[in-house]
Amino acid sequence: MSEFLRRAGAELQLNEPEMRLFARAAIRNFDALADLLALSPSLSREMANHGIRRDALLRRLEGLVSPAYREARDAPFVPPPPAPGAAEPAPRPPAPGAPILQPPRWPGLGLVPGLADDAEVPVPESLLDWPVRNQQLRPTCVGFAVASALERGRAAPAAEKLSAMFVYQRALARRRDTLAPEAFAAEAGGTKLGDAAQVLAQEGICGEALWEDDVPLEAEPPPPVLAAAAPNRVPGGFHWDIPFGTPRPPNVARVVLDLLVDRGVVVIALPVFKDPDAPEGLTNWWSPRARRHGIVPDPLLPPWEKVAGHAVCVLGFQPDAAEAQGGWFIFRNSVGADWASGAPNRLSHDLPRVPARGWGAISARHVEGFCWEIWAPPRAPG
Repeated sequence: MSEFLRRAGAELQLNEPEMRLFARAAIRNFDALADLLALSPSLSREMANHGIRRDALLRRLEGLVSPAYREARDAPFVPPPPAPGAAEPAPRPPAPGAPILQPPRWPGLGLVPGLADDAEVPVPESLLDWPVRNQQLRPTCVGFAVASALERGRAAPAAEKLSAMFVYQRALARRRDTLAPEAFAAEAGGTKLGDAAQVLAQEGICGEALWEDDVPLEAEPPPPVLAAAAPNRVPGGFHWDIPFGTPRPPNVARVVLDLLVDRGVVVIALPVFKDPDAPEGLTNWWSPRARRHGIVPDPLLPPWEKVAGHAVCVLGFQPDAAEAQGGWFIFRNSVGADWASGAPNRLSHDLPRVPARGWGAISARHVEGFCWEIWAPPRAPG
C-alpha cells in the first residue's frame, strides 16, 4: 500500500472496498482521487453493490484538493461532442480449433518490462515554443499526430507546418475503399495509423499552407495538392496494429519507449473511456484534471467503457519508480492550448511534469494495457 493511500485511508476513513478500488486505480494524490470519482457517477448508483461512498467522499475531499483542481472543476465546461478519431483494430479471431498465439515478430518479446530504471527522455526546450494545433473537436487526431511526428524530425519544427488534413482525408479515403459500407459508417470518420502510414509511403504529404487545418471534412485534396505532396513520400516507418483475437503482447510500453529513444518521436493510439452515467463527452481525456494539468487518468474498469479512440504524438518520457509500469510518456496533443491550461505547474514537484499548455502525460501502465496502435517515422539519416 502506498504512503498516500495510508494517509487517505486515515483522513477519509476509507472502508475496505474503497481502499481496494483506489489501490487498483493507482491513486497517488487527492486531486487524482477527486478526478476519478467525478468521472464515475455510476458508483453512486451502485453504491450498495460496490460499497463505494462516492458522494460522501467527494464532499470530504472538498478541503483536500488543490485550489487549481477546484478551479478547473468549477469552471464552465461544455463536454465536447464524441469524435471517434483513432479507429480501433478490427477483430482477427483465429480459425476454429486453431491455438491462440502471440502475434508474430512482435518486437517486445524478451525485453525488460519495467521502465523505472530507464533514463529520462526530456522534451527539448526548443519544442515548447512550437505552437500547439487544434483539430477543432473533429475526428482528425491521426492526421494531426502524424504531421506533428514528421515536423519533429525537421531541424526547425516551427518553420513549416505539414498538412494534417491531407493525411487524414487520404487515410479516410483508403478506409472508404477497403471497408464494407456499414463498417465504414460505424467508424464515423475514424482513421488508423496504418492507413496514414500507407498515405505517407505512397502519396506523401504537403505543407499546411496548401491544405489547411480548417478545410471541410468532406473536401478532397485537388490535383495540385496531390502533386505537391508526392515528392515528400515517407517510406519505411515502424507500424504495429495490436489485433484483437490474440493475447495482448507483452512490453507495449517498452516498445514505445525504445522507439522514442531510437527515433525521437512516436505516435500512439488508445481508447477513450467514459463512465456509462457520465454526461456525453465527459471522458477520461476531458476530466477536470486533464483539462487543467494535462494528466490523463487511467481507466477504472469496470465501470468505465471504451467509447472512442485518440492518437497523440509522444515526445518525452519521465521515469517514475512509484508508477506501476515505471514512468510517464509526455505527448503533444492536438486540441489547442486551452487543454492542460495550467501547465506547466511549477509549484508541484510531483511527477509527471507536463511541460506546456496543450501538452500532456499518460502513464506507462495506461500505454501497456490499452495502446492499440503504434507508428514511428523512419530513423533520421546519420
